[in-house]
Amino acid sequence: MIARDGDRLIVSAPMRMGAAQALLNEGVGLIGSDQQLTIDLSGVSDLDSSSLAVMLAWTRSAALLRSTLVFSGIPPAIKSLADLYGVRELLPEA
Repeated sequence: MIARDGDRLIVSAPMRMGAAQALLNEGVGLIGSDQQLTIDLSGVSDLDSSSLAVMLAWTRSAALLRSTLVFSGIPPAIKSLADLYGVRELLPEA
């Protein structure tokens, strides 16, 4: 579901409620201490509001590990949800 390419994590799986816990766990497992990572979401075409929760949890986990996390290729639907919920500024974008 998530491939690692150096300092880039590439998500290619649907980000829907049924996969949220697995994506969360996999992403957290790939975030190490004192790293700078980009999570590429450009390959995500199937999503729902749980994707936003997963992204926020990844960001929180990275902060706890003193790592820097940014997102690239954020689908417009996720941006719209983040704007609707007032959390867009919590999703650092590359």
